[in-house]
Amino acid sequence: MDTNAWADWLRIPNATTDATLELPVSGKTLTVDRLHVAHNMQDGSGTVNHTAGSLDVNTLSLRPTGLASGTYNLSGGTVSATDLEVGDSTLNIGLSVVGGTALTTELQITPAGQIIIDGTAYEGLDGYFPVISASNLAGSLTNQISFVGFDVREPSAIIEDDGLWLRLIAEPSLSQRLCSRCLHIP
Repeated sequence: MDTNAWADWLRIPNATTDATLELPVSGKTLTVDRLHVAHNMQDGSGTVNHTAGSLDVNTLSLRPTGLASGTYNLSGGTVSATDLEVGDSTLNIGLSVVGGTALTTELQITPAGQIIIDGTAYEGLDGYFPVISASNLAGSLTNQISFVGFDVREPSAIIEDDGLWLRLIAEPSLSQRLCSRCLHIP
């Protein structure tokens, strides 16, 4: 994709077979009115792997039914969604090497929906990072969040007035080792 792109409606997949959409174009924007990932599917899976570039969408829906599964893997780039609906699906949010990934939305998540925050690629210090910018998150959402790839770091999800934040605490020896890579200490 050499230029930005626009579409009215994308459905991944549009039948009962498995399908994957890759969004790896740095510096480009895909604008979509509706992006449905495994939306109302009975079988099969729909997956979006978003590693770079921007997605600007009115409605991003991960709502399969029956035996279907829907997954949105966000490990780079940005998503701006007016509405994000997570049904019996998974929203994977990966931290980059230096921090969070931007996701701005109003979130609707069913009790079976889950958010996974992945720290596998994160190499920075401990801190407080925005994960989802939204004004409508319930405190009970933290029960639907899990963490992978943080090793000896201690992650926790915090709901603030402006969205979901990740608090990451590293044990003192790890913080000292990481800090010595960043600063030259004579």
